This record gives sequence, C-alpha cells and structure tokens, in this order.
Amino acid sequence: MITSKDSLFPDYYYFEIGRTEIQAAHIVEMLRRTDIEILATNAERRKVIRMLKEKGISNVMQAVGLSETEVRQWKGAGPLFIDTLKDIRNEALQHPEETIARWQTEMRAYVFPDDLEDNVHEHDSFFGKIWKDTPGAHPTDTEYAESLADPSSPVETYRTTCYDKEHGNSVKDDIEMLEKSILGALEILEKRWEKTTYLKAYFIEGRTTPAAQSRNYGQISNMAWRHLLNRSFLLPLMKGETICGVRFSEDLLQRIPTLTDNLRYRPAEALEALKTIRPERFLHILGLTLLQRTSTESFWTTDFIVPTGEVQRCRHTLRTLFCVLQNRVTGCKEKTLKKLMQELSAASSQHLHTESRIVHPVFLHHLLLHHPWIEEETRGYRLAAEILTTEIVRIARIVYDAKRPITTADITTSYISLYTEAPRALNFTKIHNRFPHIKHVARGIWRYK
Repeated sequence: MITSKDSLFPDYYYFEIGRTEIQAAHIVEMLRRTDIEILATNAERRKVIRMLKEKGISNVMQAVGLSETEVRQWKGAGPLFIDTLKDIRNEALQHPEETIARWQTEMRAYVFPDDLEDNVHEHDSFFGKIWKDTPGAHPTDTEYAESLADPSSPVETYRTTCYDKEHGNSVKDDIEMLEKSILGALEILEKRWEKTTYLKAYFIEGRTTPAAQSRNYGQISNMAWRHLLNRSFLLPLMKGETICGVRFSEDLLQRIPTLTDNLRYRPAEALEALKTIRPERFLHILGLTLLQRTSTESFWTTDFIVPTGEVQRCRHTLRTLFCVLQNRVTGCKEKTLKKLMQELSAASSQHLHTESRIVHPVFLHHLLLHHPWIEEETRGYRLAAEILTTEIVRIARIVYDAKRPITTADITTSYISLYTEAPRALNFTKIHNRFPHIKHVARGIWRYK
C-alpha cells in the first residue's frame, strides 16, 4: 500500500495552505490520534471504514495518506467505494480542525487529571487564537518542531507540572486536582450524556434539590436524582470505571482516600482552594459534609468537615466541649476533658442516651488541635480568654494569667481591655468560693496559688 510515507513530501504538506508549517504539523499529529470512526456519518461510509480498518487503516491521517492507485487494487473496491472514500478523505483535508474537534467532543477517551492540559490546549487554544494572541502560551515553533522530531521528549501536562511532587501533595493541591477533574469530566460528558445537565446544575450552579432543578430542566424524582448522582456518576468514577469515554486516573484514585482523611474533622477553611464547585457538593464526593453553625452557635467561628451521618454526634461534642471549657480557668488534659464531657452529657440527657448524645473522641481530638479559639497552656487545653462569657470566670482567668499578685485596679483594667466593659463587681468571697486557689494576699491584692 502506498501512503504518505512513500511521498517526497512530508505529511503536513496536505495542510500548509493558509497555515504555518508548525500549525500544519500539529494538525497531522492530531489526525494521527483521531479514530477514523468519527467520519462514519452514514451507512455507505460505515461500510468503507469497516474495510479500511480491515486493511489496518485506523486513524484519519492514514486515510488522508492513502494512494487511490493502490486502493483500486483492493478486492471489492468498486466505483461507489472509491467515491465514498474520496468524500471521507476530502472532508478530512478540507475541514481538519472540525474533524478533530468532533472526535475530541464525541469519541476521544479522556483520563483525568492527566488529560486536563490536553483538553485545554488542543480543544480551546489550538482552535481559537491563543497561539497568536497570547505570547508564551505555547512552545515556540523551534521547540515544538524539536518535540515532534524527538518522541522521547517529555510532554509537560498539568499532571507533570502541578500534580506530581517529590514529597507528595498538599491538601490544597489535591482539592484543586479533584475539582478540576470533576469539572473536566462534566465538560466532556455534557456533549455525550444528556443527564449531565442535572449534574452541572448540582455541582456548578448550586441547585440543591431535584425540585429546584425541575423548574428549568424537567421532572426528576428524588430517587432518580440520587441514583444519577451517586450510582451513575460518582460511584463509577471513584471505582475507576469509564463513563462515556471518561474516567479518573489510577494516581488520582489512590490520592482520594488520603485527601478524605486529611479533610475529615478539619475546619472548613481547608476548602478555600475550591474555585467553582460549592463546598457541600465537593464534600459529598468524598462522603463528607459540613457541620455548619446555626444562628445560636455563632461563637463557633468556623464550620467543620465531618463524615456524612456523624453531624449530630459531632455537633453535640462541640457544644459539650464549649460548655465544659467555659468554666475552666486553667488548661485541662484531653483525657480529663473527655471524662468531664461524658459526665455532662449523661447528666443532661439521661432519657436521651442515644448514639448522637455520646462524645465523639476523634472529633474531640481534632477540635482541640484545630479550633481557632482553643489554646494550649502548660496544664492542657482551654478557651482563649476573649471567648469566656461568665464574669466570674473572666475575672478568675485574669488573676490566673497574671502569674503574680495583682491589684483589683489592674484586674479591672485588664477586664475592660479584653471585654470592652467594666466588671459589675469584684466580690472576693464569691470568687474564692468558686475558685479556692484565688487568695486574698493583701488589701486590694489577689493571687492565684
């Protein structure tokens, strides 16, 4: 069979009219990756392409380079076959960009995040004007020509430049990578799977319920929506399966459990790396959710990331911890705190001793380490002085933190500085009864001993 390999002219000669040599060479490289099936648009073409594949012609560039003289010698290659093959070849020659774009949109297999760079550069940049209008967005003609001449030249993709790191990835890197992989998958699936409309509405537009979605996208039941989101989309991707030619890489799948572990029980500020997907939607991918503040819990100062199904127990743990710490002057060890919290829980919910009313020890540990208003001092953990709400505890904390005898005038000054108001009274007897370690060492002078 005579192909372009036997010609005196290079492959890109076919596409040089109206293009630079480098652009023509890029088209050739892309057509070599483009399955010839993309041109099987009717019954006659499908028959011709079936025979081409039997002859070892699998990509569009191979079809472009065929010699008509050689093809006429094939058994079964009659006038209709030749004419149809000419149509196929002419379409590829006259509209190579459109052919490549259709293949990328409709047929190409994508592996995310590995193909994120390809998806941007080959689909958007090449068929737009980025090469011309954005200096430095693409390699120079010389660099590109050298990479074509040397197949061993490493191709810089998003993965090689941003994802693989010698010492592992940060949580921010992994969040960004998973978010971009989900968005990349949705972008490709939008042209291949009609139900992607619902998924984009959920992840990108922030629609919360099937009822909200149905106003613009037609009816879908709650059960059908859950099946679509979890069984048809998330579960296959997380298992490494392919959905309409799209799947996640093994490397990403191996990193997802680590990302989940790194986010579990952490403050929601870790999700600031997200650019498009809303935090609750992103966490759903990982089987997590937000433990959000209510109007009566503004003192939490931050939301926390917890496993789906543990919200009530974690909320109870956080509330109980704050109740215990609000009465602490000195720090308290984690083991002691857990005991005090269990006692408080038992006393306040004897008739409601359910799983959700039991202290969550793992969440407690992370709260002590990460809550911005919990500090550690020599004796253990306690609330920052500014967060204390009871006047008598505030006064006792000021005396304790002085680490020396302190006058009542200085106590008042410190109180005003911390809480922007003066204490109503400095009743030593009342404070001593509550905190016996506070002693009256001289007139108007107290000390925590």
